[in-house]
Amino acid sequence: MENFLSTAFSFPTIIFSVLLVIISIYWFFTILGLFDIEILDFDMDMDLEYSGEVGAVGGLAGVMIALGLTGLPITIILSFIILFSWFCTYIASLYLLSFLDVGVWFWLAAIATMIFALILSVPMTIALTKPMQRFFRVSYATKSHELLGELCQVITSEVSEKFGEAELHKEGNHFIFQVRNTQQNSIKKGDKVVLLEYNREDNYYLVKQL
Repeated sequence: MENFLSTAFSFPTIIFSVLLVIISIYWFFTILGLFDIEILDFDMDMDLEYSGEVGAVGGLAGVMIALGLTGLPITIILSFIILFSWFCTYIASLYLLSFLDVGVWFWLAAIATMIFALILSVPMTIALTKPMQRFFRVSYATKSHELLGELCQVITSEVSEKFGEAELHKEGNHFIFQVRNTQQNSIKKGDKVVLLEYNREDNYYLVKQL
């Protein structure tokens, strides 16, 4: 037990240990009903800013969409990433870093371990959360023309010719899909838009602001 605590609260494992404690407290209060499961589920485009080309998707939104980590509350995704990162860092600290003397090489190895743990935690999180998406009743429209003419709401910071997402609640289903705006007007988060045309090749809908 002493060895476990020593490893868990030594660098670099302590970074993820602290995050794990924070997320555990969050889930504790969520179970008690004091927090909602999506209380921290700020839109994945929270800090989405564009520099240069509008289509350059950056920040958390671009990463999540590119990795397919959508359709779940961000709190669940982050919880698994932190958990897997902690586990990988703990194992590396226990069986590798513990044999290094504190010095330049130790700190370099520790930082590299954290980076590697974060990278490794992503595919592990994807593998575990993919089957969970259906329980949140989130569907991603891929080739439906039945939604044309429907009114939906923008959930990204803006909709441009190269980027944008919108959601639609229809008959008990929650659809999230890619949308594009070819008009000169500005469409931003929360705006209501109409689905005009579906692009099967690139899997997105052209929309028009009301």
